Amino acid sequence: LTGDPYARGFCMGCMAGFRPPIDAYGNRNGKLTSRNVLFTDGEGPIVINDFALDIAVNLGIGDIFVKLSAYDDYLAITKPKNYEAGATLALIIPFFLRHGLTDHRIHEIAKNCQLAPGVDAYINKLRKDGWSIRVISTAYTPLWNVVGQILCIPKEHIISTPIEIDALARRFGNRKLFNLVDNMEKDLRRMKHGDVWSRLDTFFWKELPSVGYQALDVVSVVGGKTKIAAARTYAADLGVPLSSVVYIGDSRSHSRYARDRSATQCVEKRRS
Repeated sequence: LTGDPYARGFCMGCMAGFRPPIDAYGNRNGKLTSRNVLFTDGEGPIVINDFALDIAVNLGIGDIFVKLSAYDDYLAITKPKNYEAGATLALIIPFFLRHGLTDHRIHEIAKNCQLAPGVDAYINKLRKDGWSIRVISTAYTPLWNVVGQILCIPKEHIISTPIEIDALARRFGNRKLFNLVDNMEKDLRRMKHGDVWSRLDTFFWKELPSVGYQALDVVSVVGGKTKIAAARTYAADLGVPLSSVVYIGDSRSHSRYARDRSATQCVEKRRS
């Protein structure tokens, strides 16, 4: 399921309401002739939080995160060949460093996450019915260290964006970087959208590299291409064709999977 890429949380609670009407092979008895497999996004279908936004709000920079998220959308549209949607989680890191975020604080914020209504009971029901569940999420890994334990989903069944902010702070937390971030925050809060994009371009692709910080290399965000790779790997490990997998997602980063899955279905139909 893919929806409006700008509608974060489009699938809030949709896991609880999900009922596959037919299996991947056209059978209407509700039972798959192969394994029952579900790949799902995390933020929206499983938790109602936007975890990175929650962190930003906790640090008092929620407004900065919202503008960076809009910038992420802008880059995904204007630079589709060399930019992965969802990189807000990388773009926000210098601001997290400036405001003293720590690994411990991230973990404490993760413990306040809220499950989508009914999702715990529904995942348990799927598991009892023999479904294999894999989570493919852009969200930071500390969220899934908490939620995975709550829902009894093993770490090896979850792919997410790793973050070790303490290590990043030791490597990049210096006055030169902080001065650049301070100036950028001031500009973001005073400038209108029409002027913001060029200012952010200068900040991320000229100013930060000048102090040895490459914004998209510091954190390996799980974007569209990574999600496709993870889906293929999980499907191969489970021994099922990618076209037979039920997939729940709600953002632009999942649209790549939908297109890739459709192509896979066409190839499999031609082979059969």
